[in-house]
Amino acid sequence: MSTPAAGNATRRIAGNTALQAAADGLGKLGTIVLYAVLAREAGVAAFGDFTTAASLSVLVMVAAFGMDFRVTRLVAQGDPDVGPSIWGAVLLKLAGGTAILLVVCGIAALGPYSDRVVATTAVLGLAMIVELTTMTPHAVFRGHEDLRPVALALLLYRGLLSVLGVAVLLAGGSILLVAVGWLLGALAGLAYTLLRARRAGLRHPFVVTRAGLRAVATDSLGLGLAAVLGAALSRLDIVLLGALKDSEAVALYGGAYRLMESTFFITSALALSAFPALSRLTRTSTPSLGEAVALTTKAVLVTTVPLAVGFVAYAEPVLVAIYGDGLRDATGTLQILGVLVITTGIYSLMAFVLTSQQAQRPIVVALVVTTVLNVGANLALIPSMGAEGAAWSWAATTTVLAAMLLVAVLRDAGRVPVLRTVEGPLLGGLAMVAVAVATGAHAWGIPLAGAAFAVVLVTVERRRHPDDAVRLRLARPRGA
Repeated sequence: MSTPAAGNATRRIAGNTALQAAADGLGKLGTIVLYAVLAREAGVAAFGDFTTAASLSVLVMVAAFGMDFRVTRLVAQGDPDVGPSIWGAVLLKLAGGTAILLVVCGIAALGPYSDRVVATTAVLGLAMIVELTTMTPHAVFRGHEDLRPVALALLLYRGLLSVLGVAVLLAGGSILLVAVGWLLGALAGLAYTLLRARRAGLRHPFVVTRAGLRAVATDSLGLGLAAVLGAALSRLDIVLLGALKDSEAVALYGGAYRLMESTFFITSALALSAFPALSRLTRTSTPSLGEAVALTTKAVLVTTVPLAVGFVAYAEPVLVAIYGDGLRDATGTLQILGVLVITTGIYSLMAFVLTSQQAQRPIVVALVVTTVLNVGANLALIPSMGAEGAAWSWAATTTVLAAMLLVAVLRDAGRVPVLRTVEGPLLGGLAMVAVAVATGAHAWGIPLAGAAFAVVLVTVERRRHPDDAVRLRLARPRGA
């Protein structure tokens, strides 16, 4: 499989983003349905226990340690010696994931968690190890800028786990059986991915060398540390809530966080699709890295601003519609977390940009600073404010993190046209706020607010920045 020509970069990025976003979106929808049925059928306590188990098990994903980004970058750059990196990444992730799962389960067993939480954590952790393995062949496909197999594998994985989980809950089954369905979905996704890789001729002989393992680990060290701290940050709130409060507080925060998290696939799809292209850009390329950053940031804002306004303005009707009255009290928590859709999108994209340029030190520094901030804020706010305290802690964390990474990117990327980047999404968001105020933030006003955003955005972009859709053209750096 050959890497596509650079002249079609915009079309490739747009197509891959659409594929990734569609697959992630449908997968997230299935997961939201699963959590909604869980809240309605199993009750708040079981919902809280499953949320705690999911938060503990996802720490296994730390073992990815950024290694797959090295694989994607090497494939995108046409490196013929990518094989040892591929197999090195797989072996290191299997070893690391297994070790982390054993530690997490041991701590959970000794901590204030029930046997049900520990067992569910173990099964979900096995699913995470399978997902870790699947991510490496996905990284190869991304390097070739062919996301069709990745999208279909994700749909199979998420779809199967959702169908099996809902069936278990409707039949009166336990959350442990729901976790087993999750594991079966992960195994199906891995099997499909390996089949597609074989059919595409992506066969790399099993070669593992000490130098290859060292290169995979050290080249990804910055992003790996970022992954460790990032995973800890994203789940620390829930873990501390479970330790300092109770299952009800975890359920309130977890329900709101799950809705916010369900939107992350948009930024992820865009960043993953653009990553191979970004890895070939510099300050002096045409277009420059700064121009590419401006366009991708605008794309993030176009998708996250309306979601953020929607979560803030329509939090209560959205929560009740999805989870029922049991999580109505999570309204304030969702309103706080809703704004963070924007800051989370920004810091995620900036981390991808810095990684594409192998400038990972700013990521690590920012995450160390914000980890300390997050722990302190959680310990100060959770005892008195519960779920909303955890939300405010995450708000402070993501805002500082986004600001630090954005400054690092602006320093290294060259000129970034700020006004043309934020103008359309910002004015569209203000139009949504006006509609929400005028309609009293009732659920029936949601489509009107969305339409207002679209009309204002399209009007501003057509009149002020009509050429942005075609500005991203990849070429060799000047003088090459």
